[in-house]
Amino acid sequence: MAFIKIDTNDNRGEVEYFDYSLNTFNESNIGTTSNHLKVDFNYARSGLLEVHDGIDFEDFNQSALAVLHANYIPYIKVVVQDEYDPDNGIIGSSAEDLELTVKYYVKSPTDNDFQYVDEKKSHTGSNVATHAIPHEKIEYNGEGRVSKVTYYIPFVKELLGTEYASVAERSQQKIVLTTKDRSENVSTPKTIYFRTTFDLPTFNVVTPFANANVELKGLNASGKFDSNPVSTCTTKLVEGTLDVATCQLRADLGSYRFLQVQLANPSSGKAYYYQWSNDSNQYREVDLSQSNFGAYFDYTNASDLYISELSAYHTGLFDYIWNSTADHTNSAALSYLEQVNNAIGSGVTNSFFKFDPITTRYATNEDLVSIPTFPGDEFQHRFLVESLVDMASNNVGYTSASYASAFYQDLVHDGKANGVGRSGDIYIGSNRITNNTYRKELASAYYELLVEQYGLSPQLALSFADIIATANPSIDVNGSTVSVFENAGGSIDTTPPDILVLPNSEQQYGVYYQHPVTQQIFVAGQIDFTAQISDPSGVSNNPPPVFTPVWFVADSPVENDMILSFVPSGDSYNKSYAFNFNSLMYENIAELALKISASDTKQNAYPSDDPFISSFKVDNEFPNVLYKLPDGQAEDAYINITRQKSLNFVVKDVVGDDTSKRQIYFEPKVQGATPVLFEGDSVFAVNTPSSEFSDGQLVLQLCLTCGEGANKLDDGQWTAYVVAEDILGNRVDQTIEGAPAFTVNIDSTAFVVEEVVSSAVLGGNDIWEPTTLFSQDNGSPLGEVKVVYQQDGLPKVELKACGEDNSDAACLLGTQPEIQVQLVADNIKNGSVKHFFYVTAIDTAIPVNTSNEVGINSLSILLVLRLK
Repeated sequence: MAFIKIDTNDNRGEVEYFDYSLNTFNESNIGTTSNHLKVDFNYARSGLLEVHDGIDFEDFNQSALAVLHANYIPYIKVVVQDEYDPDNGIIGSSAEDLELTVKYYVKSPTDNDFQYVDEKKSHTGSNVATHAIPHEKIEYNGEGRVSKVTYYIPFVKELLGTEYASVAERSQQKIVLTTKDRSENVSTPKTIYFRTTFDLPTFNVVTPFANANVELKGLNASGKFDSNPVSTCTTKLVEGTLDVATCQLRADLGSYRFLQVQLANPSSGKAYYYQWSNDSNQYREVDLSQSNFGAYFDYTNASDLYISELSAYHTGLFDYIWNSTADHTNSAALSYLEQVNNAIGSGVTNSFFKFDPITTRYATNEDLVSIPTFPGDEFQHRFLVESLVDMASNNVGYTSASYASAFYQDLVHDGKANGVGRSGDIYIGSNRITNNTYRKELASAYYELLVEQYGLSPQLALSFADIIATANPSIDVNGSTVSVFENAGGSIDTTPPDILVLPNSEQQYGVYYQHPVTQQIFVAGQIDFTAQISDPSGVSNNPPPVFTPVWFVADSPVENDMILSFVPSGDSYNKSYAFNFNSLMYENIAELALKISASDTKQNAYPSDDPFISSFKVDNEFPNVLYKLPDGQAEDAYINITRQKSLNFVVKDVVGDDTSKRQIYFEPKVQGATPVLFEGDSVFAVNTPSSEFSDGQLVLQLCLTCGEGANKLDDGQWTAYVVAEDILGNRVDQTIEGAPAFTVNIDSTAFVVEEVVSSAVLGGNDIWEPTTLFSQDNGSPLGEVKVVYQQDGLPKVELKACGEDNSDAACLLGTQPEIQVQLVADNIKNGSVKHFFYVTAIDTAIPVNTSNEVGINSLSILLVLRLK
């Protein structure tokens, strides 16, 4: 038989001839041997009977064997028989009734195990001979039996099936043979291993699209691609993958030198792919009739063809040139292909990708497990098609294949990437295809994918993305240069450098705080900062960054100059500048602002007249506290806390204070008295935080009659201090000089009025002083004295100020509370009965304390007529 050695790198040796036996291939060497049986492709594609008319499978004689030998067709000879010895009671089946089964398996270079392909049987289920397996003519003996049948299994289409012609080179193959008698007894299987090659031009098609029909066509002498393909195959997913579907095209090309491969819809089912995902839920069917995925190539320069969405650029531009020119010779086709390759890749300046997506493999899901620091072209291929997936995700119902189809329709029309096709403007959903779609939009999606999903550095991602963004290829059509784009592209980096100024996470002396919502940073003390300037294009040193620090006092727009020292570090893409700022050196400082002028290498800049500004609030002051008095209440007023009374404080701090650290400390003004401290969240009725935009509230409720848990404070004069600490650690308490202090006077005790029974006789016009009855305390001053007069048997009358029209038996002289009672003799109706004066003292506490009403009993009053 004829053999060719083919190694794992597809290097091929010369044809060799040596015997083929069961030992040539076996289970031990089938995975490593480079020997391949050379088989004429016609026998795999058309079959033995198609090529040689005179062969009879029911009488496969020496003449037929001679054909196999003459054409180097490998075969297996199988003799079937059943033991027959009637003298010893052994009556086996006649050999023509024994069923021979031939099962064919293939393990491609990408498979992990053998896959069942086809099988042939010598008999039907009802034991009728099929003659599907060639055998020698059956001869019966005198007893009407056949002692043995000799079968031949040539490696041809009739025995191995239609897929035999599509088996990839370097595939391991095996045939499993079994026989079965009429009693359903099955023999031990016999396995024969082998490898074959048709030694024809072979093209491996690799694509994400599975179940796609792949057609190979040649350019004929008439300048047309023949409508009948010279070879076809159907792509199948490589075992264990969702992004690699392959098949092999092989054919006797004859005079064809320039070839076309095109993906088409299958005869049954739908082509599909998983949108470059490792998730089977991303399954999407694809209509290949409009996609024009394929490739043009010279048969001598291609063996592996990678047909992804990017192939639409290739076919679109080639078909435009082909349709626009009259010269359709092989040499012209090669010239057109060179232009297409230059426009798309091949490392040419301003090309679409700087690599050829037809001959450059794409990275698989397996490759993505470990991405090199500098990804090669295979990764760029993969990342670009994934970027198309991301773009399509913004339009429901569309896929990366939709974009590729739109690109083909655009480019094939006029060779321009402008979104105008044969039928007018081209849309993906509501988005019109424009030159920005090919460059800015794809490059931006590409950049985001590289940085956010695959973790590439921004500078490396930008260098890749800008290849797409700055693409500006041209092609030559009929001697004229056609620019694919109507204008030059530009970098997707259109913004100034990213600048970030932050306090260092570790501080030796100072403290800082960043508000979680507003992100405003507050600092106190001496702070170490780092200013970071980064740009994927590189930070320009011509001119270098310029730093201008200034500071402000509160509520003033006036900038005050200052000098800070900046220490640089980092590289040209990420520059760092360390500096130290001691806020304690600047009196009344409220804010630090750092102005930065910087530019990247694309001339995107923060100029000196419009710099980047980073500002920081400075707070070296402790929280400010106010005592909020009720309307009309004087600061030195006394407070009556017999019933619940609230003391309201306002806490102000630009950064905000820690409410858990608030306390109220009452210091007595009387020497030797004990201070009182109120602390803890449960003590305060209201305890809301302060902030830059709102004041904090602190309410302490005092009450003597509200139970044991109520807050109480003895009568007397107190100085109240609110202890507070802001988030930066600025603290105020009673020990701090300048701490806010508030007078709080407590008087919860009423005046004591002595009850007196007088036997003295008052003259009818006498005057007496009620205040002599009061026992003065250290509380609030006397505010009012009420006197009620009653003659025995008559109603009580509250005395009023004396006046000309006074008709009462007594009236009040003087101003409250220093009053006197004036008896009016003319109005006293009966001096011989008892007369009563009821006196009540009211202090000035808030609310007032009122003494119990005390009666003064005069036994009699001497009536004296008032002189007029």
